[in-house]
Amino acid sequence: MLKSYQVNIIGRACVTRYDAGEGTLDEIVNTSYPNLSEDDATQVKAYVYSIRPDIE
Repeated sequence: MLKSYQVNIIGRACVTRYDAGEGTLDEIVNTSYPNLSEDDATQVKAYVYSIRPDIE
């Protein structure tokens, strides 16, 4: 289980990659962080959606 600061760091990195056009959020999380558990990936996505509701 990731700590909250780790979720924040990974989430913000995903937003940066999304803004750079590297793919959808799901693609970025799954390819850039393949070792995340399903629960951790869900937490990261939820954090991203909370700070950037425009990302789908």
